[in-house]
Amino acid sequence: MKFAAAAVMLAIVAGSGSAPRTSVRLQVTSYTRNVRHTHAFTLTCAPTGGTLPFAARVCRDIEAHSQAMLDPRPQRSVCAGGPFMPVLVVSSKGSTFSGSPGCGWPGGTPLSIYWAAATRDMHLLDLMEPRLRCEDDPVLFARPPPWASIAACVHGLWTPRAEWLIRTAKRLIPDGRLFPPDPGAEPCGAGLCGVYLTHVWSRPRVTFVETAGGRRQVWRVTVSGRPRRRPA
Repeated sequence: MKFAAAAVMLAIVAGSGSAPRTSVRLQVTSYTRNVRHTHAFTLTCAPTGGTLPFAARVCRDIEAHSQAMLDPRPQRSVCAGGPFMPVLVVSSKGSTFSGSPGCGWPGGTPLSIYWAAATRDMHLLDLMEPRLRCEDDPVLFARPPPWASIAACVHGLWTPRAEWLIRTAKRLIPDGRLFPPDPGAEPCGAGLCGVYLTHVWSRPRVTFVETAGGRRQVWRVTVSGRPRRRPA
């Protein structure tokens, strides 16, 4: 089931006890050739139930990233969206957040999770779930915001493969520990240290850039081989 545009209302109520019960109610309004359609879903966690597809997966996402999925931090970046983009409104006790899937940070990724489940889009769900880390990693909420790292994370560049390449290349440059473990840039000393990757799956090259006091140093490392598998 695909929707050209939608407004989704989620009402979330958390219960009490050792395993808090979470109830989610979704109302989806979509438009196809100017014809309005309304669909309703329910979700409960602990125990898992309801009519929302992929209920167990969404409950696991809520358990692992409860703030991101139920009450994201205030947005620091927004996007204009468009008249035909899906629109989701998520309401919980004392809090509400809204927007379009994948649009804005924080909040865009959780909206994508709910949207993927409602539309039975397994590919989108697989794509967006790893990006929930971008919603609660404290490194990304530093002041001033590390926008290069934020952009890399929300665009899916923070992967185990990228982290292994950076970790391997760091051993071959001076003061490699100063650089972030993922693509992006962070303050280091009196300057800024950035890491960028190209040709991640063919002939990987890791570029390290350090800028401080008007000086700029660059190291480029080509990485060969692959991570060693740990014994079972």
